[in-house]
Amino acid sequence: MSQLPDTDALDPNPDADGAWPKPSIAWYAVGILSLAYAFAILDRSILSLLVQPIERDLAINDTQMGLLSGLAFGLFYATLGVPIGWLADRTSRRNIIGVGIALWSIATASCGMANTYLQLFFSRMTVGVGEATLGPSASSMIADLFSPKDRPKAFGIYVMGTAFGTGLSALMGALVIGLLSAHGDYDVPVLGIIRSWQAVFFIVGLPGLVVAALVMTVPEPVRRGRLNKAGNASIMDVLRFMASRKMAYACSFLGPIFIIMAIYGSIAWSASFFIRAYGWSPQQYGYVSAPLSTLAGVISALSSGFVTTYFSRRDKHTGPIMTILLGVIGSTLAHVMMPFSPNGAIAFGFSFAGSLFANWPSAAAFTALNQITPNEMRAQITALYNLTIGLTGLTLGPLIVGILTDYVFADPKMVGYSLGATYGGCGIMGVTIILLGHKSFAAASRSVIWEDNSIKGRTNDAQVQR
Repeated sequence: MSQLPDTDALDPNPDADGAWPKPSIAWYAVGILSLAYAFAILDRSILSLLVQPIERDLAINDTQMGLLSGLAFGLFYATLGVPIGWLADRTSRRNIIGVGIALWSIATASCGMANTYLQLFFSRMTVGVGEATLGPSASSMIADLFSPKDRPKAFGIYVMGTAFGTGLSALMGALVIGLLSAHGDYDVPVLGIIRSWQAVFFIVGLPGLVVAALVMTVPEPVRRGRLNKAGNASIMDVLRFMASRKMAYACSFLGPIFIIMAIYGSIAWSASFFIRAYGWSPQQYGYVSAPLSTLAGVISALSSGFVTTYFSRRDKHTGPIMTILLGVIGSTLAHVMMPFSPNGAIAFGFSFAGSLFANWPSAAAFTALNQITPNEMRAQITALYNLTIGLTGLTLGPLIVGILTDYVFADPKMVGYSLGATYGGCGIMGVTIILLGHKSFAAASRSVIWEDNSIKGRTNDAQVQR
């Protein structure tokens, strides 16, 4: 047990910012940010439906494809998020997001110009650079748009963008691949020969520029919930703050991140699983996955807010952690069973069931992090969260599945067992960390003073287990 820093040196009534924004403004902003998130997921996950033609034309294996899906995207997505988070805690978060969307949309389109593995790898890295702007900035904005009691639902709507992005990826991939593959290659002036899979990147990437323009119509919210009047925090301030609550942040970071690792492995390889194990075509998978996965994702995202609110009414200091725990358990159990299915329909049923829980950990993680973090640190801590996701979930998830398929099971048709093994291991780790850290998270939540502007006098921090 250790004493948190004494708050006598802090302003106990940090904000005098008045009423929260009008609901119409706040929900419009969340809607646009959710749309941006959908296009982010679309642009990063469209690769999963193009595995077979890319491996054929570039002469690469599953491990190399896992690097394209994971490391190429996740490396800069993770590392650049930290300086971007520092910037977002000080400047216009809306403008940062707008520039980022434009960058990742152009980078996605540039994947369609790649004729070598290295060229495609570089373009995927640039997509990661652009997408690094969204998470820290959007999370901080949403926390300033909604009061603590409304944040779980707001973050649920925001995370719903993942469902639409995944569904759009499956649908657009199926439609575009079906239309373009019948035509064959295209001879485009200046660009030369464009294969059908390359054309897909142009079609899904360039519309993102419209979303970048829409983001600029969202007003930058007033910052509230500051721990001190200065309103700025260095990265060392952030690290010291997190160190004083390290078990609380370990719980809210690593608990969801382990299952997110498995989820990104599933995003990268589910289409290949159904194609290889059950003989589905990419179009068949897309037409089935688009409506059903989107439905499951929307239900998961929307229900996450209500589930967190329900648990928060029972104990406001552990509500989001309970949602993360149940999401990890539900998603793990369903996906571990999936590869043992006798046919594709039953396998997809398990996938659908797991998807009903998939958005709970990520939505509740945003709520949890903002619940124990003051305003001037929120974007930076979200960036550190994304850094951890990038270095583990985004990078290792797809890669682990590829390595297991190539070198453990040594059979492309066994990719489903690779997915099941990844989910099982990640699920066990996630549940263990949550159980070890949930009491420390509750203690950190009880120590919060910056959310309540009615506090009078000086308040001392609670004891928090390190």
